[in-house]
Amino acid sequence: NQVNAAGEITTIKYYASDNYIMKIKGETTVEEFLNNIVSNNGEQLKIYDKEKEVGLAENIKTGMELRVGTSKTYILVVRGDINPDGKITPTDLSQLKKHNVGISKLEGEQLKAADINYNGEITALDVSQLKMLLVGLELPEVKTSTGNIIVTLDTTEAAKEVKLKIEVRENA
Repeated sequence: NQVNAAGEITTIKYYASDNYIMKIKGETTVEEFLNNIVSNNGEQLKIYDKEKEVGLAENIKTGMELRVGTSKTYILVVRGDINPDGKITPTDLSQLKKHNVGISKLEGEQLKAADINYNGEITALDVSQLKMLLVGLELPEVKTSTGNIIVTLDTTEAAKEVKLKIEVRENA
């Protein structure tokens, strides 16, 4: 399950597409993030926030940049971190809802952070899944096969059990 983005980096934990790295969980530190990225050509990896290098103990925020030496820059996208503070908060949920009903429009990395299930669309499912992240539930991995999406969540937390099963199938 290794991802190789443009020959510059390799990661198992995150997803790299175009100039973005996604699937980063809220409150991930720079150190934890860098421990899960490898430079394929040995160049140094550094994280920047608005042209300022970020320390290892700081949290990754949507919109920060991973610089691979001087050759490549990736924009970092924290899943659900729409208002780039590195956390999943009610403000993120509010911004997602406003986008979903057409009151405001998300773009770029904020739009990618709002696509919680990584299907390329912002829907009510993303709103529901962001609510789950907001209350501390883990989301399942999304697996696709010939147009079918099957998502299953089975979590036991503090003596209560939460089960979610979503099946989306193409009409024949």
